[in-house]
Amino acid sequence: MSATVFPARFGKYILLDRIASGGMAEVFRAKIVGTERFQRLVAIKCMLKNLVEDEHFTTMFIDEAKMAAQLNHANIAHVLELGNNEGQLYIAMDLINGHDLRHVMRTSKKRKTRLPFPLIAYLASKAAEGLSYVHRKGGFDGKPLNLVHRDVSPQNILLSYDGEVKVVDFGIAKAEQRATETQAGIIKGKFSYMAPEQVRGLSLDARSDVFALGLVLIELLMGEKLYTGKSDIAILEMARNPIIPVLNDVVPDAPKQFQVVLSRALALQRDDRYQDALDMAEDLQGLMIDGQSIYGARNAAIF
Repeated sequence: MSATVFPARFGKYILLDRIASGGMAEVFRAKIVGTERFQRLVAIKCMLKNLVEDEHFTTMFIDEAKMAAQLNHANIAHVLELGNNEGQLYIAMDLINGHDLRHVMRTSKKRKTRLPFPLIAYLASKAAEGLSYVHRKGGFDGKPLNLVHRDVSPQNILLSYDGEVKVVDFGIAKAEQRATETQAGIIKGKFSYMAPEQVRGLSLDARSDVFALGLVLIELLMGEKLYTGKSDIAILEMARNPIIPVLNDVVPDAPKQFQVVLSRALALQRDDRYQDALDMAEDLQGLMIDGQSIYGARNAAIF
């Protein structure tokens, strides 16, 4: 759909513009129109046409929709439906008007400012709440989904213009009931946000997502990625054997409680990490105090 002229009819939806594109799908801003001039804006994630005949990618796409449809939390983007328009699979989901954290950090750099510490704590805490919900979620049959996101990164955490934080993109998430299984030793996810066990191709669990969120947190604080290199191999080697700096050595004025959180989130051994992302969220809440108030969605929206 790269040559689409907007607005464009897409089944019962009208595509307004393209938001993003990747190797598996494109995402569009769209609206649905109903009786009595009813309108609702949504995001439509369309599987690329060249992948329609690929059974593996098709099953992955369907898996994503089925899993995400079972999630209902304030810090998770909601899936509305899985559909098929003239042979093209799509997922309709909540439209989050805002930007991902990668954009937020870039904007901060352009302004030659840094993110306020209470805002950083707020962003990470809300993302942790969403992830905790995902990790504990049971399916429609009551059985645990044992869901692991596997791709927690600044690009997959959104900050809306209303100050809401949403975790998105479960395209490579791992679940016990998922139809497609990742072969042993196959690495999926963004290299700069991988836990050591993920680089080594070992089994993953909720604590792997906690580590990834810890990497996002330290990046928000430092203003740059922890893992950087001239090649993917160099980054993978750093992720395999991470060296975690003492926060106050690189950000001298950061509140010391951040170091406490990072020490647990980025522990090399899983048993030493937060066992539940909700514990991480709660430890961050004390850092959300801004003057006489607690930093929240209203403050984030103003930023």
